[in-house]
Amino acid sequence: MELLLVLALLVVMGAIAAPVLVNSLKYQNLKESADLVRGEFGRARAAAMSSGNEYVFVYQLGSGQYSYTPFDQSSQTALNPGTSVNNDNFQYGHGWLARGVLFVGSEVADDSRELTLKEDQNSGGAGNGQQQIFFYPDGTTQNATIYLQGESKEVMTVHLRGLTGVTSANSLNSGAN
Repeated sequence: MELLLVLALLVVMGAIAAPVLVNSLKYQNLKESADLVRGEFGRARAAAMSSGNEYVFVYQLGSGQYSYTPFDQSSQTALNPGTSVNNDNFQYGHGWLARGVLFVGSEVADDSRELTLKEDQNSGGAGNGQQQIFFYPDGTTQNATIYLQGESKEVMTVHLRGLTGVTSANSLNSGAN
């Protein structure tokens, strides 16, 4: 009888703790995805600076798919998650955010260099819900804010400062970094 009572108490405590643990894991996936995007911004910026070519970070709204490539080849390179390539001249990165995390919005400041690049390539943009952020060889980029949403509907922002390339991530619900 005592053993059944102890087992019943363990089941009740597990039932109380399980939702807290699940929500914590979902938030951790969201935070990891924000950190991943911050890291990919840094890699795209470094690739642009080391190669002397413009790079573009492309992401698909409504999905967790992203890539970064040299701009002149971005129109020919589809989002192809799971690969990363280094060759003598260019670096490419492709991937997915953590499970259940999506790109749900963005605010990217237009600048004259981006517009000139698109005109020179006769390209109006990525299309098909794809968004672009440009990284330039001088280490600057476009000011941008990307919104990520997790399974628990919590939203986290990733801010990119154009002049310095500094990134930060904030939860919209709690304001935590």
